[in-house]
Amino acid sequence: MLAVSLKTCPPPTTARRSIGPGGGHADATVEVARPLAEWLDSLPIQSGGNQNEGGSSDAQPPDAQQPQNSGGDNSPLPDFGSSECVTDLTRLEVMRHELSRLWTSPHSLRSSGAAHKLDDALSRSMEYSACLTECLRRNLGRSHVPSLVLPWRGAFVDTAHPLEREVHFGHSLTFEQYAVLFNIAAMEGCRASRFARSALAEGATQMERTKGLKGALDGFGRAASTYAHLRLMVERDTAEAARVAASEEQQAEDETETTCDSNHNCSANAAPKEPMAAIPPLSPDLTPGALHLCESLHLAHGQMCVYRTALLRPRPMHAVLAKVAAGAADLYDTARAHLLDPTPHDVYGAGKGGGGTDSENGGATGGAGGQQQQQQPVWPNLVSTLSDRVTSSWDGYLRAAGGTCRARAEWHESFSAAGKDKKDAVAELAAATENGDNAAVALAKAKQGDDAPPGPHESARLRRAIRWTDDAATALRMVEGGTVAFNAILGPGAAEIMSEEIRTMRASVVDKLEARSTSSTGPKDREREEGQMQRDQTDDDMLDLPPVIGQNMMKRLPKIHSDLDPAKLKRRMFTTLLGPGAKRVLLGFRSQLGTSLESAAKAAQRETDIARARLAGVNLPQSLDAYRASREAGGGVPPRMWEAIERVQSNDEIDLLKRNLWALKDVADHARSTLTSLVRHLDDDVEADRLFREENPSFRGHDAAQVQDPLRGQVRNWEGWLEQARNGDEKLLCVLNEFETEPKYQLLQCTRGQLEQLIPGRRGDESSADTGDIDTGALRASLEDLSNLIRDRQSIIEEFKAKAEAHELRPILVEINSSFMGQEGATGNDAANWPPTQAASPTPSIGVSSVEADFPIKVRRFEEAANAALQAFAPYLEKVQSHNAHQNLLMERILKENALFREALDQDATANRGQDYVQKLEDALLTVERVKTQLTEGRNFYDVVMPRLERLREEVSDLSARLVAERLEFMDRMEMSGDQEERRQREQSDAELAAKLAKEHNVTDESLPRQSTEELRRDEEVAAEMARRFREEQNQGASGESGSRTDQRQEEDRLSTATAGTGNTLSNNDGDRDIPSEQSVVERASNAENEATPVSHSSDALPTSEDGAHTGNNASDNDEMMAARRVSPAGVEDSSNLDREDGPHRARTPPPPGQPGVYHVSNDSAPLVRVDDEKLARFVQMGFDSEKARKALQRFDNNESQALEDLLSGM
Repeated sequence: MLAVSLKTCPPPTTARRSIGPGGGHADATVEVARPLAEWLDSLPIQSGGNQNEGGSSDAQPPDAQQPQNSGGDNSPLPDFGSSECVTDLTRLEVMRHELSRLWTSPHSLRSSGAAHKLDDALSRSMEYSACLTECLRRNLGRSHVPSLVLPWRGAFVDTAHPLEREVHFGHSLTFEQYAVLFNIAAMEGCRASRFARSALAEGATQMERTKGLKGALDGFGRAASTYAHLRLMVERDTAEAARVAASEEQQAEDETETTCDSNHNCSANAAPKEPMAAIPPLSPDLTPGALHLCESLHLAHGQMCVYRTALLRPRPMHAVLAKVAAGAADLYDTARAHLLDPTPHDVYGAGKGGGGTDSENGGATGGAGGQQQQQQPVWPNLVSTLSDRVTSSWDGYLRAAGGTCRARAEWHESFSAAGKDKKDAVAELAAATENGDNAAVALAKAKQGDDAPPGPHESARLRRAIRWTDDAATALRMVEGGTVAFNAILGPGAAEIMSEEIRTMRASVVDKLEARSTSSTGPKDREREEGQMQRDQTDDDMLDLPPVIGQNMMKRLPKIHSDLDPAKLKRRMFTTLLGPGAKRVLLGFRSQLGTSLESAAKAAQRETDIARARLAGVNLPQSLDAYRASREAGGGVPPRMWEAIERVQSNDEIDLLKRNLWALKDVADHARSTLTSLVRHLDDDVEADRLFREENPSFRGHDAAQVQDPLRGQVRNWEGWLEQARNGDEKLLCVLNEFETEPKYQLLQCTRGQLEQLIPGRRGDESSADTGDIDTGALRASLEDLSNLIRDRQSIIEEFKAKAEAHELRPILVEINSSFMGQEGATGNDAANWPPTQAASPTPSIGVSSVEADFPIKVRRFEEAANAALQAFAPYLEKVQSHNAHQNLLMERILKENALFREALDQDATANRGQDYVQKLEDALLTVERVKTQLTEGRNFYDVVMPRLERLREEVSDLSARLVAERLEFMDRMEMSGDQEERRQREQSDAELAAKLAKEHNVTDESLPRQSTEELRRDEEVAAEMARRFREEQNQGASGESGSRTDQRQEEDRLSTATAGTGNTLSNNDGDRDIPSEQSVVERASNAENEATPVSHSSDALPTSEDGAHTGNNASDNDEMMAARRVSPAGVEDSSNLDREDGPHRARTPPPPGQPGVYHVSNDSAPLVRVDDEKLARFVQMGFDSEKARKALQRFDNNESQALEDLLSGM
């Protein structure tokens, strides 16, 4: 039994795969599927406005990786991103890659030794389909996504012609599921065929045959159920899409009408009707016609399994077998009808048939009823989408299979007919006995014997069976491409198997018919029986033989496999996703944790800034460091300080810092001006859109403010970053001014001798009592404690931040959600309710499954888990608060110690000498080092900012250009609609004028008589004669001026003589030559005909043809006229062979190229094509024969590419 071919998909790679033959279509390339995780990651997910959670006062460049999802309202996937389901998407990608390898060679799955391979492919396909169903339940990839590319090759293809293996691209997981379900049904059919082959194999026992046929019956029924389920899915989805599109279009029309009514200027402002939203494109094998065909085909296969099972009975019930075989034939005929149905399928009608009540369908389409009448979306019929070879092969198979089943039905019905013939023989014997006719009695007894020839009804049934087998064999012979094409399309050996079945059936019928017909004993009986057979053959149509009524045994079909239910997956999909309640708890937990971290960091930073400000107010620790340095050096400039000063002077760091700060200022100003121009550009686009809509109220294009939302979000983010960086820039620019004015930076340019004079050392006459050191140990210890406290507090904040970022509450919530999954899914995932019907609940929102509703107790468990996780971070907050309190006590102690130090320092004259200069130098060196560090950070920041601002500017420009293009297209459509309206009015006016003229022309009175057929023929002959004379004059002019004048004068004299006395000579516009009148031309034509063929008006004088039929000039003329009307494009170039001497004949042939003339045209004749001389010249230059090139151009209507292909194919 024939199984439908599988759809194949190229394995996903990163290369580009060509779908054309080698070198023939090098540019016909397609890009194969991108990884699903990468596709989902590439969706334009918007950010919810991230803030700097670290609380740092310094500006930092934004993270290079955009956030996966923020849960914002503008996000297309508000409930989950690729980071949350990357494992599931990777699993889908791996499954698709493995299945593509299994589907690459579909014929290998049908071999007898590939049973385990087929079972494995079927199991994997069901798992993949269940995963896709789970994705679609969450609206993941349900609609058209341009970035998702899933290539598929069709099933109804010719493997002998690779060009016909068209690749169809799906841009949604819906299309992917359609294709996978198609393959699941096809593999179910393959497995059922394997069971059938094992049952019909030689040597199989009765039990093996019964078991095999039962498995085949179940398989074919499940395949038919899957095809029916897929067909209903396709019809329902496409009908719903069409209804939505029609409703949207009707709503747009209503808005347009409202606008027109308010403006009272509908013709000027009304927008043209937009085309209906496209129905999701389907490959030919996924259209309802193809799925109907596959469904009926597998139902017929299952019916044949019932038939073969009934044959296994010890005593076959021929009446039942005949009905079952006839039912199988009906199913094959139904499949053939779907194959050859020329009528496109209505999407709305299919949607109604797909499920739902009439009221529901009417309500769904009621809002768009007017539009449906104008523009009905349809699927193309199957016969128009398949190639001729594929259609011919399938038609031949279905016709042959149906004919074979009809022959089987007639074969079994012949046994019932034999019983009827015997009853008739008994009645005939009784009548003959009653009449005493011995010969009739003997004949009636002979008909009742076991070896008696078949009766009229039985023989008629057998002969009808023979005719059905002959018709089946003829159907196979008529397949386009023969056996090779049949096997290439329907599978290896399909033609041989079908032919052998037909031959076997016919041989059985013929054997039965001939064996009983030749069983008589004598030659006279044989002759009498042969004559009777001939009479029966002639009288078959006279018998009242009713057709065998089929009985459909496949009305009750098994359900589709339960493994297609996502609830039956051993490894569930999207187990890490959460419902809305869990997400609210998770977002609340993250918000509270972030708030706690931010408050702790801000409090710590505030305390640190307070401590630094209070220390700077008392000149700590610079005064302490300067005193220590002067004491270590015995006075004068400290050595380490001089080394730093010397390094600044040698590297010219002050001037270098000045230049770098000016460069940083320029870059910052450029970044802010760029951002300001972007904002102004966006505002200008919004204002332009507003003004355009005011001028054109019917414009329904994209709203500029809405489409700018993502870009404005990015602009706001960059404004925040630049505003945060402004503070650091201003501080650096203040230092730039201080470099010019502050004296401490001038000290860095002094020599060591100059500094020694400002900071003198101790003199030798000073006593040690006067130079005693001040005790600064307590002050140093307090400052060290403060530094350690600030360092420890910062480490606590960093540890808090790291733990908060690393903490994952999601696994805990997922575990809690999984514990409730069984309770929530108990009613929705029962296998008894699979597959879901159209009356099921509406599709849930994205990311939320219908079995993940949040129970109150579960939400309470979520909240408890979140609170427990928050309590784990409480110790960090307590530590920060403790450090803040300890800092206040430590600062009081430092200030007291510093007061004592300053009092002692004021009393020491030696230590106080030059102390101010040391502090200034120390402060200047620290500022230089800090500025260098901040300058490096600022350069790095703007190195990241400027390229991204440039990209943002390009995006803004592109968006602006698209908006402008949309408005220009609208204006073009408006102008086009105005032109179309003007043209329509002009055509209507022309039609009215034509109708008026036709009405006037139809008036037949004495003042306006109509021309007769004879008068029309005369006009034609006059025009032909005028054209002939003009061409003769042209030819004469080419031969010589003198000869032309002589011939012209002779012709004029001859014509003037022939038309003398008529007074009906016409003159042309120039007045240099005369045109013969209509009467003269008619007389010349009549004389020429009389001279060529004498005509007699008597019937006896008419010439006859070979068979004696009368012919005449009129008949010949009519034949030539009909031949001229029926001239084909291929025969136009042979028109030169026609008679060109007489006017009427020349009127029926086109004039030579380049010369004027009149010739006969008709609606029945093919159009005459004039060859383009330039194209002909190019072909001659290429080396082609001029005559062949002219014929090719004329045949293809001057199409240069088609003519070139024709010339190349003929070489």
